[in-house]
Amino acid sequence: MTDVTEHKYVLTLFYYLNEGMETDFLKYEEAVLPLLEKHNGRLLYRIRPPKESFFLSPG
Repeated sequence: MTDVTEHKYVLTLFYYLNEGMETDFLKYEEAVLPLLEKHNGRLLYRIRPPKESFFLSPG
């Protein structure tokens, strides 16, 4: 008899990109996001607030 346990995880990530690195990050996303489905994962939300939304400048 095999006891099967289903594990569910929620992972929340925050990425802070250095100025000028958005293109590299988009390439990273393009490569990684397809792997989610392969491993029964999914992206629920992608939130990218505009620069005007920040009240503190980085650094």
